[in-house]
Amino acid sequence: MTLRFTLLVVLILSATAAWSCFGSHRDRYETAPYKVVSVDGPIEIRDYPALKLATAKMENAGSNGPNQSFGSLFGYISGKNETSTKIAMTTPVFMNSGQMSFVLPGKIAESGAPAPTDSGVSLTAFSGGRFAVLRFTGERSEASETKAVAQLRSWATGKAIEVEEAALFAYYDPPFTLPKLRRNEVLLRIK
Repeated sequence: MTLRFTLLVVLILSATAAWSCFGSHRDRYETAPYKVVSVDGPIEIRDYPALKLATAKMENAGSNGPNQSFGSLFGYISGKNETSTKIAMTTPVFMNSGQMSFVLPGKIAESGAPAPTDSGVSLTAFSGGRFAVLRFTGERSEASETKAVAQLRSWATGKAIEVEEAALFAYYDPPFTLPKLRRNEVLLRIK
């Protein structure tokens, strides 16, 4: 009986240690604000305010596009900007066809973000609005994104909700987070 209890305690402690090392760390970052308007199973209707973003293009970068874009954006928030200001990381990282964006923290957006010194990074605006949003887990892949978009479009069609064609993906967790614990979302703007 004592051996089983000891093994159980070791298992629980190991799981706790693994969670702290590999679990989600998204609670450490400021998150883009939104208001949930309604919930229907795994789908939410959300209102987003206008947001300020730092954006890098992924096109023409080959298979290294996302990594190169992330590196450029990370450089910007690490001080590679006109005032050498370090800017806190936020969530989510937005991705759509051909570009990746970091949401600028509220205080930086209000006071005026410093201009990037990397020509591959630009300051852009995310126009607020109402979105249908589906959360999903797993690694970022074309297959998982395609499946999530199809599920969200099917839901919107069934509810007679008109959505725009372009999908926006939101990724909340660092790459070392276990795939089953990752928070990923697809957003479709409601017309």
